[in-house]
Amino acid sequence: MFDDILTAIPFGIILAFTIGPVFFVLLETSATKGFRSALIFDLGVIFADIIFIVIAF
Repeated sequence: MFDDILTAIPFGIILAFTIGPVFFVLLETSATKGFRSALIFDLGVIFADIIFIVIAF
């Protein structure tokens, strides 16, 4: 169990640091390019998060 926690720490750090910049890019995209572009960008972010979670498991 302790090995699982040590293995998951890098993935947690990567996911934590990718949330900040993505949020600001999403705000900028919605302001400059509109709702549809921001929605497509957000779906891409959700897909990338799913891939990170699958890799972590």
